[in-house]
Amino acid sequence: MAQVIRALPFAAASPRPVPLRDVRTLWEFLSGPDPLAPTDVLFCFGSAHLGVARRAARLYRLGVSSRVLVTGGARGAIPPHRSEAETYAAVLLAEGVPADRIVIEPLALNTGENVAMGMQALQRSGILVTNAGLVAWPPSLRRAQATFTHAFPGVPTLRYPAFAGLGAWRGDHARAALWALDEMERLRAYPRLGFMAVTEIPSEVASAEERLRDLIASAAT
Repeated sequence: MAQVIRALPFAAASPRPVPLRDVRTLWEFLSGPDPLAPTDVLFCFGSAHLGVARRAARLYRLGVSSRVLVTGGARGAIPPHRSEAETYAAVLLAEGVPADRIVIEPLALNTGENVAMGMQALQRSGILVTNAGLVAWPPSLRRAQATFTHAFPGVPTLRYPAFAGLGAWRGDHARAALWALDEMERLRAYPRLGFMAVTEIPSEVASAEERLRDLIASAAT
């Protein structure tokens, strides 16, 4: 299904409008924020979205945490930086986060490596992590949390999305639906592969997912 979702020209092919309510239901489940609370570290998952680092900087200024970890390899790096983590670190510095408050992990190439290598980098820096605030591109946040929980079940986490709502996808509901459905598929498949913890999916979220998948199926026929 993942390959079909990514390849289908959904907006052009769909005979019906994409139901915004269902898209929002999935998006809010995947990215819904937790209340702000003190954490040992703001754990930033690398991507090409600079909003992750900007949100972490705001949380730092609010006193949510005195440490920020940025983790991510070359995939989403923005020149002249060689890694996502270094790109994020530059944003944090520009936003007023002191260099000695930032831990950089510049090699991770996937979410599992973000977690494992990021925690190793924190350990090398002498930072004891008893809880963590996870900061990520919104639809990937549930997956990031489930991956972290699988690797470190004794470390509670809080979810802090890079931005609220659909962001740049508020005018492109079809693309937002594709991103959300792809993430929902990963939430269901990856625990069976041993990559992350099982995520409980509420019935209203499962129903919205089913309706969107039915819409994709009707567009593909």
